[in-house]
Amino acid sequence: MTNEAAATGAESDRTEQGKPAALIPYEEHQGHVETLNILSDPAAVAALEEAESDIEAGRLVELP
Repeated sequence: MTNEAAATGAESDRTEQGKPAALIPYEEHQGHVETLNILSDPAAVAALEEAESDIEAGRLVELP
């Protein structure tokens, strides 16, 4: 990653050995990894779906 890309967070498309590749900021990559970890956990996905259902049904709790 160039210094400019590292400083600005700019993304860059590259081709490595004839295959597309992308350079993205490390923090963004970590966010993608965390999302994949959550979505690969059936219990976490079920909890997210239940939460979305509760929100849509208006089952909300106000916090103090």
